[in-house]
Amino acid sequence: MNAFVEDSMFLEEARAGSADGSWAQVAESSFRCLLGALRNMPVDEAIPLGAGFRSQLSGVEAQLLASRKAAGASDRSNETAVGRGTTTSKHEAKKRVERGNLTEQNPTLGGDVADGAMTEPQLDAIGFASRHTEGAAANDQPFIERIKQANPDQAMALARTYIADWETRNKVESRHERQRRNRNAKRRLDRDGLDTITLAGDNTTIANMWKAAKVRAEEMYRADGGRDLPDAKHPRSYQQRLYDAFVELTTSPPRSTAQGKTSSSPRSGRATVTHVHLHVDEIAEGELIGRTSGGEVLPRAVLDRYLCNSDLVGTVFGTKGQVLWHGRTIRFATPAQVLALTARDQGCVLCRAEPGRCQAHHVIPSTSPKRGPTDIDNLVFVCTDCHHHIHGNQLTLYQQLGPPDARGRPTVTWKTRPATEAEIPAIGGPPPRRSEGEKAHAEPLTGVPRHGPPAERAPR
Repeated sequence: MNAFVEDSMFLEEARAGSADGSWAQVAESSFRCLLGALRNMPVDEAIPLGAGFRSQLSGVEAQLLASRKAAGASDRSNETAVGRGTTTSKHEAKKRVERGNLTEQNPTLGGDVADGAMTEPQLDAIGFASRHTEGAAANDQPFIERIKQANPDQAMALARTYIADWETRNKVESRHERQRRNRNAKRRLDRDGLDTITLAGDNTTIANMWKAAKVRAEEMYRADGGRDLPDAKHPRSYQQRLYDAFVELTTSPPRSTAQGKTSSSPRSGRATVTHVHLHVDEIAEGELIGRTSGGEVLPRAVLDRYLCNSDLVGTVFGTKGQVLWHGRTIRFATPAQVLALTARDQGCVLCRAEPGRCQAHHVIPSTSPKRGPTDIDNLVFVCTDCHHHIHGNQLTLYQQLGPPDARGRPTVTWKTRPATEAEIPAIGGPPPRRSEGEKAHAEPLTGVPRHGPPAERAPR
């Protein structure tokens, strides 16, 4: 007898034995039993189990909302049904109704969540991609399978890449062009009474501005005393330095060199596209499509505009997605390898933090019995927090292959597992913590460690 038939028989018996024979009473009494069981379980077992139940309930709700929608209910009616008798916000109600709409387009999605084969964040990533691709993502099974293998951060990165590829294939306005068209600046008072300027626009421009401000804030940190001065005695906090950096960058005139020429540093106001990568197969097809390190597509017209006034670094990929060039050294990643990792990994492979917050990590440590090489195939980008998590818990990274993407290229999801004895560094310990002023900054592109000479740095 299969599980579905057994569950149905159990529920029918429970309903027959209830006081009024209603499903509502069965649900309420069963839920009370569930809560009681969770409260009496060991905490470390109850928390993940409860999270799974919550996600499965969300899947059932999506199926119910899909049924309402199919019967003619409007989105507003479903939002009212979701919020009835609860304190659900409008934003949360809209998100839950969108899950129902997604399930109506593809009934297997809500079923996968209800059965525990997919989580709410994974479903939301599919919904995000579906909204921006005229519903194409909701029924693209290879894309859905890739999402199932990814954690929430990886899933959103996959969704953004899917959107960019769909826009390119269908020759529609790209995300970059749409962001440029809708760019704006606003001034207002925030809740604390502080004057605020908000800039909204394309990812590349905002990323360049943010990078320039972080570079200047780092200079301010060192001028204020750097790590030689205790954090409590620093005249400015990290956020205050960032504010002062933005003020200086937007109000000070360009600096001049000794030869009287305008400096090309970030403070000169020049745009800097730090990394654009191309694919051989697209070039062979006559398309010059640049992609930034964040996965954003730059169509030819936009790429040409940047080439006119930018400092550009490029990486070329082969037809199977491999980096066609990279550097090699004995211990630390070379500048070429860091740039290759920026293009290949596009940020932390675990949490998708931006490339500027990432470090080159040896999958097999160089000081482990396996003697992992400083080769591009043994290097991966991870952010500071994930780097400490890997070393502090003696984990290692491995790749899980997924279905090919829309361009037929192999997809990879990075995951962690306990390291074997042969994969643990001979001298253990995570990388050293950064001081307050360096929290948002990554390893320099030179490959030289930020925390002193190699002898003073814990092995990776």
